[in-house]
Amino acid sequence: MEQPVPPPGESPIDPQRTDIDPVAFALSRTLCHLVWIDEHASDFARTRTSDPAHAEQELRYLLDSIPHALKHARRLRDLLLAGQTIDPAKTLPSGLAEQ
Repeated sequence: MEQPVPPPGESPIDPQRTDIDPVAFALSRTLCHLVWIDEHASDFARTRTSDPAHAEQELRYLLDSIPHALKHARRLRDLLLAGQTIDPAKTLPSGLAEQ
């Protein structure tokens, strides 16, 4: 049985600050982790043969970022399917405002 979707601001992965919009936060965190995944995958491919120790470290970082991206993407999906939208009266996460 599926767990009910926590309302905005009540999930442990929602922003701690109540002035930041939870939908925008989930989107921002998802995008951030996807960028990190791309960077770690690129670094891994670039150093795979020339610097295996560094490539191994990048692979560990890559593997660590994937579940975080999925966690935030699922939260975003759940919020959107529950009818939530970005509240223009709330603050956007700093990274999202520049993207």
